[in-house]
Amino acid sequence: SHEIVMRDPGTLEATLNGIQEAAKGTLRVYLMVPVLKANVRDLVGFLDWILKQKPKVRGLLLSLPDMSQIPEAAYKALLPVRSIVKVIEHIFKKCQRRRLEYGFIDRRGLTPCSTRGELDWYGTIFHERVEYFRHNPDFPVVRVDGCKDCVLTHSCQGVEKRYVDHFGDEEFDGVTLEMAMNWKRRSLNSLEKFDYQQFSPYDNE
Repeated sequence: SHEIVMRDPGTLEATLNGIQEAAKGTLRVYLMVPVLKANVRDLVGFLDWILKQKPKVRGLLLSLPDMSQIPEAAYKALLPVRSIVKVIEHIFKKCQRRRLEYGFIDRRGLTPCSTRGELDWYGTIFHERVEYFRHNPDFPVVRVDGCKDCVLTHSCQGVEKRYVDHFGDEEFDGVTLEMAMNWKRRSLNSLEKFDYQQFSPYDNE
């Protein structure tokens, strides 16, 4: 799947060798991996390979496609959140157990109304998402039916418009107060530093 995603046949072995060599150096090495239809089934196997290497890389960061930057002709390579969230949860849990840093490459992450509790243990990503859209007010988002009963209505800006236009809005369920109270806040990797003393994940005034 690596060669399909990268559109570069015959490069898998060279890529793996490059990772091994980079990990031997003094720099902190983070691997950034896109989550696409072509490779989603291989992500766990790739993580297992990473964990067997000595020395290990510092972390594994997942890249979720920004549909506003992708031509419509390429949408067929994408998957809805409900199809990938369990894989992401499995990867995060395994990374956490094996002390490998993990997370997403940007703060946009995933919206909690589409994860059905699968990522509640990593509630930091939901806070980071709200902060991302707060600082990027021009990013095209829309309200969906699930927003009506969501406790985050006043802090969450909505869902990416291109995503809703393509996949629809049936997968989004409003977040309840009970769900939000279960979110665990933790640092996932050392690339970002958080001030947890003043950490208020959502302002619903």
